[in-house]
Amino acid sequence: KMATLSSSNGLRHRRLYLAVAVASIIQIVVPDHPRVALGSASVTMPMLGYGTAAGVNSADVEMALKAGARLLDTAQATEWYREMDVGEGLVASGVPREKVFIITKLHPRDLGYNETLTAFPRSLTNLKTTYVDAFLLHYPICDRNMCPNDPPTGTWKDSWRALEKLYDDGFIRAIGVCNMNNREIQELYDFAVIKPHIVQNFMDPLHQDLEVRNLCSELGIQYQAYSMFGTQWDMQMGWNPVLTHPVLFHMAKQYDTSIAKLVVAWGLSVGAAAIPRSRNPDHVHDMFQMPLPELSEKDIQNINKLDGTLCNGRPWGCKAKPFQTMS
Repeated sequence: KMATLSSSNGLRHRRLYLAVAVASIIQIVVPDHPRVALGSASVTMPMLGYGTAAGVNSADVEMALKAGARLLDTAQATEWYREMDVGEGLVASGVPREKVFIITKLHPRDLGYNETLTAFPRSLTNLKTTYVDAFLLHYPICDRNMCPNDPPTGTWKDSWRALEKLYDDGFIRAIGVCNMNNREIQELYDFAVIKPHIVQNFMDPLHQDLEVRNLCSELGIQYQAYSMFGTQWDMQMGWNPVLTHPVLFHMAKQYDTSIAKLVVAWGLSVGAAAIPRSRNPDHVHDMFQMPLPELSEKDIQNINKLDGTLCNGRPWGCKAKPFQTMS
């Protein structure tokens, strides 16, 4: 009986060793995700990355990197992000720093030239790095929710001049903005000595931000989408019309894929970089290890037609009722 137990344990140990060995091989094999050149910046950026908002921790970051993610999106705003976890996860993953494109963002309370120069080194410390690949202005203003007592002393224009200095000094490889509309982006473009390389805005199939995307294309700026899976709607309405949309549901079944991967494939097809977020290991592995579906032009156009079909594409104040059960 003892010999049988010992033999059984040995078999389990060999199976475990084999599983670990296979997992290690899988971690080394990183799919060739598409990259894009960023305007005047002498750098290319992965079009598919990993978002780290809303509770993502160091273990999640490590998991995503081992699954093949090579872009990490974070920010100084501790309301949603934890830069320190991103830095710790990167170190723990064993992936060389130079293989990972890191984006972080200025908290809007630090808008201002000197304020930005003072705030930026905190990101280097948190991320355990000597440079960041892209530094963005998170918001053009700081509203009462983020700056209830101490409004910033400067403006986004002051901060942009600071970003240009950090870029010239080699601490940043690309610069950009988030949450700007067409007028603001055009104003920035006309004002900037170093033109923006990235605009990161909210975009999903029901809110496609087409005017901003078209302007970015015209000006040679890479558009990057956040909240592609309907989270902005979910926060406002308590249900998610993207992950439950009948058109997307049936299309995903047609391609034998998830709605999430369908949406990412669509986003990349129309030129938008994507930074999906998940803490589910299976979902993360599937996103970064398994091929995305190749959508037909007809299906891309069918998703394009969903823009503005729910509450004119605006989740804020939307009172729409959930879609009927899908089958």
